[in-house]
Amino acid sequence: MKISVIIPCYNCSSNITKLLNGFPDGLEFEFILINDGSTDDTQYVIEQYISVSSKDISLLNIKNVGAAQARTVGLKKSSGDYIFFCDSDDAVYSENIQFYINLIKSEKPDLLYFSSVMYLPNDNVTINKVSFNENIYFSNSDEFLVYQLRSEQYTSAVWTYIFNRNVLINSNAKFTIRNAHEDHFFTLSLISNSKKIFCCPKLLYIQNVTPGSLTNSIKSKVYLLSRLEAFVESLSLLNKDKFRLSRKLYSKWSLDAFLQLCKENKKSSLSVFTCLTFYKIMINNIKLISVYMMSKLISSLRTL
Repeated sequence: MKISVIIPCYNCSSNITKLLNGFPDGLEFEFILINDGSTDDTQYVIEQYISVSSKDISLLNIKNVGAAQARTVGLKKSSGDYIFFCDSDDAVYSENIQFYINLIKSEKPDLLYFSSVMYLPNDNVTINKVSFNENIYFSNSDEFLVYQLRSEQYTSAVWTYIFNRNVLINSNAKFTIRNAHEDHFFTLSLISNSKKIFCCPKLLYIQNVTPGSLTNSIKSKVYLLSRLEAFVESLSLLNKDKFRLSRKLYSKWSLDAFLQLCKENKKSSLSVFTCLTFYKIMINNIKLISVYMMSKLISSLRTL
């Protein structure tokens, strides 16, 4: 069994070797690094690392196309039975990697979710991203989504799980070509086609939330609209029969997230509300959004 680790790289010369060193030598990994048009010495640093490393590493140098297309390039190059996306600024918890290799071999899951954290270096604070208190197994994707949404820790981030290549093939999962929220449809496609989802509490991934990163930055009108478009696109996967339990919860999660972004980025949200695209989305999904707004109104009245 082989695991493909796919890492889009953009101006990451200061961290990429640390990420790669987090994976012990001699394990069943192939590393696909996509240099996404970096303007620093990322290519040189990676080439130097490859020249002295015993790891199976491939470097693909491409023009800058963004994370969505870079990951797609990596998928086409990869050959592993399982696939693990990492972001080049982040880190892995080395001590638990062998544990997860053994778990994959024994359980053969379609999707393997692990605990992950976000590290804020400016504040020297670590907070949970996805956290499980015990091993949990789901044979129903609707029930898994309900569990994650009700526990308020659902995320579409592709580095929060490892997935079986067969699920990728069967789901025809694809990244949406846009600058933000490109992974919502991809993640839901994998979930909706998984019959064995295994969740484990052992920590494996650390997201480094650095100053100036997309997570920390002020969001533009395009970013806010992309969040709404990702919701509508993803909703097309959640048909009413198969996702009877989670469809409304997912809608609430998405719309809550959109409204929160608007509150945090008031200047950009004002331009969103004067944009024709916003009203097209609202009109095309009027029934669903009306139900959501009514539930928010009822909730507000209950607190009076």
